[in-house]
Amino acid sequence: MSEAGFRLGISFMVSLVMLWPLWRIFVRTGKSPAWAFLVFVPIIGWLTIYLILALSRWPAFPTNHQEKA
Repeated sequence: MSEAGFRLGISFMVSLVMLWPLWRIFVRTGKSPAWAFLVFVPIIGWLTIYLILALSRWPAFPTNHQEKA
């Protein structure tokens, strides 16, 4: 097996392992869990996942209007 094939296999296995936790995170944040499949796109997919999760509102954290008075 060539080195490129080995790296591709490792990348696929890591993406496969990360699919379930990302799926659960997207469900808990109220987003479509299909976004988790972006994990299989090497660089752009991970960057997109990070941006979606970092810039979206999380239901566990109150907004300014819901804080205690």
